[in-house]
Amino acid sequence: MLEPAYEPMTNQELVTRFLHGRVVRCPACSYPLTDLPAGICPECGLALELRLMLTRPRQKIYLAGIVGISTGIGIAGCLLAYFFWMLVFRKATLGSPIKIFTPLLVGLAVTVPALMVWIRSWVYFQRNRAIAGLILVVVCWVVALSIPIWLFGWNS
Repeated sequence: MLEPAYEPMTNQELVTRFLHGRVVRCPACSYPLTDLPAGICPECGLALELRLMLTRPRQKIYLAGIVGISTGIGIAGCLLAYFFWMLVFRKATLGSPIKIFTPLLVGLAVTVPALMVWIRSWVYFQRNRAIAGLILVVVCWVVALSIPIWLFGWNS
């Protein structure tokens, strides 16, 4: 194996070299770190670290899908809890339990796995076109909003 032609720099050397001549503030206390001689903020005493990280583009579509699916889970879960409470503890007559619980249980059976798949596929939204993600977001919201429409439309 070939040896590197240079000596690796320590974190403190990297931070010092990066801050030389730049106007940068401490991420913790906003103290100006320009020409800092060490890798520690003199104001708050926290160690600084220089990192190379990936950016995450197209997060709006990804987050819009998560919100849409989570809305469906929230609607179905809250209505399921409400109708269960009314049926069991209040002894309310709500009509046919099958007509009430079927849309909610089907909604949860669809949205919970959809949320898991959506979370695991975040890389897809970074690598593919926005239009495909936008179509999937619309599908997520349609599924989420169809739960109460199915429930209340069926029972009317």
